[in-house]
Amino acid sequence: MTEDKNISASVSDMQAQNELLNLMKKQIRYTRALFFSCIALLAVLFISCVIVIPPVVSTVREINESVQVINENILPALSDIQADELNTAIKNFGRTLDQLDIEELNDTISSMNSTVSELDIDRLNSAAESLGAAAESLSGLSRLFSRN
Repeated sequence: MTEDKNISASVSDMQAQNELLNLMKKQIRYTRALFFSCIALLAVLFISCVIVIPPVVSTVREINESVQVINENILPALSDIQADELNTAIKNFGRTLDQLDIEELNDTISSMNSTVSELDIDRLNSAAESLGAAAESLSGLSRLFSRN
């Protein structure tokens, strides 16, 4: 009986060891997966830094140069502009706009429209054709005189 107990105990020990071995194998697989994932993440991070950082640095350098040009050239020129003169010019322009008589301007436009609509276009066209014919006959006469 003790032998049966020993055999059953060793069988249960073997099962426990097999379970423990399976758990350790899973742990090793997960550890490897985590390790390779970290390596891949670090590689991607390194490559992106190598690709991204140089253009960012050059862009920042160009921006600094542009700001320096603005500070040295444009801002002093803007400070030379007399704000009072600019304000006076704007006020004068506003007064000029205020002095315009919009109603009179509208009346003038409408009278021009009525004058243009009263013109007899057919009559103007026939007059232009007559003028063209007269110019041709005169050019024919001028050719006769220029030959002599």
